[in-house]
Amino acid sequence: AYYRRTAIWWVISAKQEETRLKRLGKLISKSEAGEKV
Repeated sequence: AYYRRTAIWWVISAKQEETRLKRLGKLISKSEAGEKV
């Protein structure tokens, strides 16, 4: 749970929406592969 919270914070803490979307995409693809970011 801690890791997930940190990962979500990492995404929403991005200043620009473009960066947030990029991070979110990276997070999702990593999650599907079962890896940690």
